[in-house]
Amino acid sequence: MYANDIPVGYICIRTKIDDQWKKWSGNFYYAIRLSERKKGYGTKILELALDEFKKLGLKEVYGQSSSGNTASAKVIENNTGILLEEIDGTRYYKIKL
Repeated sequence: MYANDIPVGYICIRTKIDDQWKKWSGNFYYAIRLSERKKGYGTKILELALDEFKKLGLKEVYGQSSSGNTASAKVIENNTGILLEEIDGTRYYKIKL
């Protein structure tokens, strides 16, 4: 993702995952440049990825964040993420598309 020709972040998607991917990352992972955090880019980049998942015919996707990473949890929750459980410091989410 670019803003004013400056790279602010990226997101990667996985269209097929197994139980191991659900545990370690889920269908997506993303990063936002430190200087560009708290500007809504994480929420937007995940929103755009969810649109791509829909186009590919997926009905739900899974993601996760560390318990202490409230910013990442907020990004997922802002995109209708439902907290499934929290285990050993990891929060697991499902997003229905």
